[in-house]
Amino acid sequence: MREKASSLPNVRLEQGTVTSLLEEKGTVKGVQYKSKGSDLELSAHAPLTIVCDGCYSNLRHSLCNPKVDIPSCFVGLVLENCQLPYANHGHVILADPSPILFYPISSTEIRCLVDVPGQKVPSISGGEMSRYLKTKVAPQVCLLCFK
Repeated sequence: MREKASSLPNVRLEQGTVTSLLEEKGTVKGVQYKSKGSDLELSAHAPLTIVCDGCYSNLRHSLCNPKVDIPSCFVGLVLENCQLPYANHGHVILADPSPILFYPISSTEIRCLVDVPGQKVPSISGGEMSRYLKTKVAPQVCLLCFK
């Protein structure tokens, strides 16, 4: 889309990091941003501003009313050379405190999605994610698999 849009005669492509929205009387009229490779703060105005900066948006709080609550996040991992109780089927485990999904993605791989409660994903580098999966998730999954 970026390539197609930038090929149009009335479009100029600017890449940068948006720091805030420019608003007039409650209407978004553009953005304030830092250009790629520069600390200089710039602004761009447009008749239409589309915000599509993902689930970790730093702009969402100013766009949503009522405020968005993020009660949990899905984290995923790929399990290799495992077998599900029913081959070629997805499995939903209603675990405590939230669901866990398993489904095959190849003949040797299974995707596991764990719904982790809370506003922030546990730190991978600090070992919080590993601890959560080992102490909270794995015991429930192992119990189900070996009953």
